[in-house]
Amino acid sequence: MRKYSLLKSKYIFLFLALVSVLRANSWQGSIISEQGLALRDVYVKNLNSGKVVLSDYSGYFKLEKSTAGDTLLFSHIAYDPVNIVLSDSITWLHISMPLSVIAMNEVLKIGFKDDKLSQDIQATALKTLEMGNVDNSQLMRHLPGLSIKSYGGPAGISTASLDGGPSSHTKILISGFDLTSAQNGQMDISQIPSPLIAGVSLIPVNIARYGSGAIDGVLAFDPWSGANALSFSAGSFGHLSSYGMMSIIGKSWNLDLLGGYRQDEGDYSYTTFLDTLVHTRQNNDFAQYYVSARLSGILKNNTWYRAYYLESHQDRGVAGLTWSTQDILSRRNDHYRILTGKFGHSGDRNTWHTQVLFRDAFDEYNNPYLFIESAFRNRSYDALFEDIYSFDRGELNFILEDKYETLNNSDTLYVRNTILASVSGQYEVLPWLHVSASTHLDYITSYSPIPTGEISLRFPFKARFLSKLSLHAAKLFRYPTFNDLYWVPGGNPDLLPEETYSYSLFATTPISEIFSLDWGVYDKRSKNLIVWMPQASYWTPKNIQEARQNGFKLALNYTIDQWHVSGKLMWNETHSANLSEGSNYGKALRYVPERSGSYVFNWNPGFFSFLFQTVYTGKKIVMYGYPEDTELPATILLNSSLAYRISLGRMDVIPVLAVDNITDLNYETIQGYPEPGRTWRFTLSFEW
Repeated sequence: MRKYSLLKSKYIFLFLALVSVLRANSWQGSIISEQGLALRDVYVKNLNSGKVVLSDYSGYFKLEKSTAGDTLLFSHIAYDPVNIVLSDSITWLHISMPLSVIAMNEVLKIGFKDDKLSQDIQATALKTLEMGNVDNSQLMRHLPGLSIKSYGGPAGISTASLDGGPSSHTKILISGFDLTSAQNGQMDISQIPSPLIAGVSLIPVNIARYGSGAIDGVLAFDPWSGANALSFSAGSFGHLSSYGMMSIIGKSWNLDLLGGYRQDEGDYSYTTFLDTLVHTRQNNDFAQYYVSARLSGILKNNTWYRAYYLESHQDRGVAGLTWSTQDILSRRNDHYRILTGKFGHSGDRNTWHTQVLFRDAFDEYNNPYLFIESAFRNRSYDALFEDIYSFDRGELNFILEDKYETLNNSDTLYVRNTILASVSGQYEVLPWLHVSASTHLDYITSYSPIPTGEISLRFPFKARFLSKLSLHAAKLFRYPTFNDLYWVPGGNPDLLPEETYSYSLFATTPISEIFSLDWGVYDKRSKNLIVWMPQASYWTPKNIQEARQNGFKLALNYTIDQWHVSGKLMWNETHSANLSEGSNYGKALRYVPERSGSYVFNWNPGFFSFLFQTVYTGKKIVMYGYPEDTELPATILLNSSLAYRISLGRMDVIPVLAVDNITDLNYETIQGYPEPGRTWRFTLSFEW
């Protein structure tokens, strides 16, 4: 199976490589508003050739088959158009678009919702080829308050969480579509190929519209677009990978293709708290191949469409707990596939779109020691319609969504149907006060309808020590998952939905031309929080009567242009408490570190790129006990990379040398599953 998978992926990779070499000159760049907001879906047209592209979520665009002397038109209905003439001396286009006085109170176009969404984005981590073939988990650590839990190395299931909450309280989207599994309420980020992702944004507010599980926030992944590249990587513990991506541009459409494979032996050394002997992780190999395609375009009369397809196959060993008998035979084979489509129209006063999603996840597990052979298939069918009506100084937004989810194996079939109705709006009460509010009603099979909602106050003034300020209050919820209800043994069909009341404040303080400080405080109270607890010989989920999380987060940003230096220092304090009666009353929630932080340093002198990252995670309780709880100790991880971009006419060659866990620290994010030690990786990329 593994040989067939890898062979298939190599043919896909070679196909992309052969087709994508036939390229012409291209110009790329970024587009922002005068206020510094990245502008998505800006219409970029070469007036000489007629070629058209749209900018992505970060404002990035790339236009192929253009030559010096061509004129480019940048247009967005809410901004004044910009024209430039291409020149051979321009290597990167920096486009700033002024807001249109006429359009700003009248028009909603494709990009309007993304502009509003960008107000809710707290931070964005972008990936470049100069970072090498970096794993998604390392990229995501650039975001404040984010934690990664992994079952050890690339073969282990990996999940992300925010503000010390469980992974089931964090939604993961790709191109705006929900990837969350109804089986466990999470998304295994190891199933998302790392070359697929161009960036990830953290959205901590205005998240009730995403339904069950959007409690601590949303992580929005955006795929690569407009790129033509080949990349090869090799490194420690038997790592080998390669991928190819290409962009085909029509007169009013873009097609982005990507395919590749990855394999890791994963047999690294570790020590445990039980002894000081050095052990070797076995049966920890990982093989993955993947393909993706994204089509976007513009039709007549301001009508647009998008389609996206992703398929990834993983074959992995299951090494098991360090204190158990070494497992050298168990295997897990999982496939992940999504197919999405969007179609919409943008008018002067009204914008609407409809979208559909098909998600198919297959998971097969074989353990010869325990005579277990299981296979589950989780499918989701989602249809959504959204209508936005704009008026002077505000807008109204209506959403109707129907989601049908199934989980089945050879013996059982579980079905869940969810209907969401949502009404929201925003209004400019005063030039310095914007109010937004929303109400949502979720109805799911076997449960009473759950009303939720949010209200936000934004103060878009600019003072000496305060440039942004917003206050938010929300009621959020999470339904029990299929595993919570029906897992054998241990499922609890009597579980109640979780309810959380969240209050937060976020602000930005400009310190100087070099430094700025983003800061925020939050308080969350949860009722009926679902927590898996040990009982007899197995674990079972229970509703904790009440739990609380509160804390603050700081992010100091700096940019020194003359030194080509930029970076960010982040610190998070999270205080959590189990408020249910019993011996664990008042204790911190399991796997919630009280303190965490990170530091990122970028230096880009000319063609060189140097990145240094420090990640700190405080100690955390992993198991309640008597007389003492079991804890994982605090960890400090150091990572770095060095790249050099070599320009060879129409092609750039980018060698990257990266090292993770520089100090070779022996650590775990989940007790009993050690992570790799010092890891070297060399990546060679070709971009044109």
